[in-house]
Amino acid sequence: MTRPLVTSDQIDAVYDAVVTMRIVGQVLSEGEAREQQLNDLSWLLASARRRLEPISGLLELFEYDQTHGDAEPSTTKASGRGAVRQERNL
Repeated sequence: MTRPLVTSDQIDAVYDAVVTMRIVGQVLSEGEAREQQLNDLSWLLASARRRLEPISGLLELFEYDQTHGDAEPSTTKASGRGAVRQERNL
């Protein structure tokens, strides 16, 4: 099995998401966000989610590789969240 690779863009996406969540938390904790601020925060969170979704699959592949070594999961062609996790639970 070819080991999954991590790119600098994926690492940047994780850091960006963490900073975005921190900013959202700060704004929401103040309790008086205006509608435009809430719209902007919603857009930022959706953007971070889109960038993180493929990374969660990559992390599952890493976890599977660490647990099973070179064995290839039978669900690698399956798409969507949890494909590797489902294979592990069989």
